[in-house]
Amino acid sequence: MFPGLALVVLCSSENEERAHIVTSLEQYKVKGGMPRYPRPDELRRFLGKQFKAPHPRPGLYREQHVIWSAAAEVGRAEK
Repeated sequence: MFPGLALVVLCSSENEERAHIVTSLEQYKVKGGMPRYPRPDELRRFLGKQFKAPHPRPGLYREQHVIWSAAAEVGRAEK
């Protein structure tokens, strides 16, 4: 239906019998256990390469000059 797309659902075994979605997805369970999770520093490095906020740029809002900043950059200046 949508070639090249995949859905990944990670479920814990806690309260498994009460989660209807887990039961319905059981037939698609990956054999061989869970894949290795990356360490926090590996994940941070990967995400840092993949997602970069654009640099602030000038613009106009209601005929006034403003500097557009990405939402991801707004909180960084305060730290």
